[in-house]
Amino acid sequence: MADERLVSVVFTESDESVAVRESFDAESTNSGEQQRQGWQAILEQFARHVEDKKFG
Repeated sequence: MADERLVSVVFTESDESVAVRESFDAESTNSGEQQRQGWQAILEQFARHVEDKKFG
């Protein structure tokens, strides 16, 4: 990231789906839970985008 924190994203494919696992270095401004919720929202938006492309 721009502030030199690391983010790792791993895509694991199975027969009918793809699991996305994301790990990140926490920052010090927001709580860990706030950061987890933020990253979860990003992943959910990504899932909606992919599903729209897949079936749209």
